[in-house]
Amino acid sequence: MIPRKLLLALLASPMFVPVSCTTAMLPAARGFSQLDARDLAAGEPAQAPLRVLLVDRTWPATALPVPVAEVPAMLERWPGLTPRLPARGATLGPDQEELTWRVLDDADGVQTVELQVMVSRETLTLHYRARETGVEPQAARRFLLWHGAAGFVVALAFALGLQRVMRRRQQREPDAGFSRYR
Repeated sequence: MIPRKLLLALLASPMFVPVSCTTAMLPAARGFSQLDARDLAAGEPAQAPLRVLLVDRTWPATALPVPVAEVPAMLERWPGLTPRLPARGATLGPDQEELTWRVLDDADGVQTVELQVMVSRETLTLHYRARETGVEPQAARRFLLWHGAAGFVVALAFALGLQRVMRRRQQREPDAGFSRYR
């Protein structure tokens, strides 16, 4: 167990600011991206054109990105294709974007898929349900550069505030000690 005086000295140190800033930035940036989430099942418009993946039943290792609107026509034209995917995988899209997916749930012939489309400074995360007959988009969320920057600003304010509070507490401690470490 860390002694109280040592813990206060550590938390009040300027060397701890990057640690607390990074720790706070991750949930703050994710929270900002959640504010931009869209509930596609409720009819909200998507932030970008949506693509889902189709695979060949005989060779499911290769996935083909297809716009959501074209899925029924593709399934009708090529009956060997299916929107039901292997548990995990990755592929490149037509514009060299990286597409990674994972199946979150697979029950009663319906898969819930999380698809991430990564293009330079932007990541689009799409959740959709895949059946043999088609797909139903559920939710979409984007993570942009400004989400990370806003998360950093909030986290920096948190880190500097934490340092200030800990310095005041350290000064109020009787025999704050560690004078040889200052």
